Order: sequence, then structure tokens, then C-alpha cells
Amino acid sequence: MHQLYPLATGPLLYAAIFLCIGGTLIQTGLLVMETYRRERSVFSFLSLKSTLLSMLHWATPFGSTVMRKNVVLTLVGFLFHIFLVMVPVFLLAHVLLFYEAWGLSWPTLPGWIADAGTLTVSAACLFFLVRRLAIPELRYISGPMDLLIPVLVFLPFFTGFWASHTLPGFRVVHLVHIVSGEILLVAIPFTRLTHMVFGFLTRIHTSSEFGGTRYAKDW
Repeated sequence: MHQLYPLATGPLLYAAIFLCIGGTLIQTGLLVMETYRRERSVFSFLSLKSTLLSMLHWATPFGSTVMRKNVVLTLVGFLFHIFLVMVPVFLLAHVLLFYEAWGLSWPTLPGWIADAGTLTVSAACLFFLVRRLAIPELRYISGPMDLLIPVLVFLPFFTGFWASHTLPGFRVVHLVHIVSGEILLVAIPFTRLTHMVFGFLTRIHTSSEFGGTRYAKDW
């Protein structure tokens, strides 16, 4: 265990960060180049105004008809995405690691909010997984990766909560937390988790096409 910890917090961590950032940049570059090759006219009607209006609309809870028709899914989805970003970035323990490594620091979340956010993300992952298995239409279009992604997100959050509260076996769980977090980072550019980046690109394209050329809303 003592031998694995330096490996997980050293070479494996830096490799995961490199693959995450490098893979995301490469995937984004390939997408842009392929779009330019097949449909270069896209770049002529990109609209900053339409893009910002669209993003603001879709970032507003229950702003669209689809959201209002799926109240539970909308609530879970918004809470999930908010805490998915906030907890890892503003968790005190993570900020301390950045400060020790690079001398960088920023405001942190109160402990109770971090705990609530962590449990919210964990519960949301289970919700998404059960929903995919329970609804026939979703189960039909779901592949192994669609079922694996909620598990990949669940593990670093749940194990982080377990380890931070020094529950039984927390030393082993802490190592699982680190490794599962690194696996999640590596998975981002090579699975459907790329929607973290591609979702913004799609929104830019769709909103510009509707608002810039059709003079209509994209919702």
C-alpha cells in the first residue's frame, strides 16, 4: 500500500492529467478540422450573440419545454452538473494539494456543502444508471459504455467521501479514490464524457445556425 501511494500520486497522476488535456485538445482539433473539411460554411455564420443567448437559456433551470416536462430529471441533472464541477475544484483538500504542489490557492467550499455535493453526485450517478436500466427505450439504445460512465463518475466521489470521513478501511479507499479519479480523467477525451467540451461546440453551431441564419430560437 505504501509503495502504491507514491505511484498513484506521482507518475500516474501526471500521466492522467497529460492524457486528459492532450486527448481533449486532439479530439477537439480533429472535430474542428473534420467540420471544416465537410462543411466549412459553418464557420461563416457563427454568431456570438446567438451562442450566448442559447447557453444562457439552457443554463436556466426549466427554461425549455423539455425541462418542464421532466421535472425530476431536470433537478437531478442540474444539481449533478453543478456539484460535479464545484466539489473537485473547490474542495479544501484538493486546493491544499494545488497549493503544496504549485503555490496556487483559491476560495474553498464549507465542509457541509462539499459533503452534500459529493453525496448528491453519487446519488445522481445511481439515478442515471437505474434510469437507463429501468426505461425500455433507454435500455435499448444503451451500450456498455453508457452503463460504465455513471460508475466511473460515482467511484471517485463516493470513495472521496468515505476516505475524508475516515470510515473503516479509509486508507485503501483513499487509494481507490485517487486511482478512480485518474481513470475518470483519462476517460474524458475517449468516451462520451467528451460532451463536456463537445456540448459547447454543438451549442455554438446549433444556436448560430438557428439564430444567425434562420432568425429563430434553437429551443
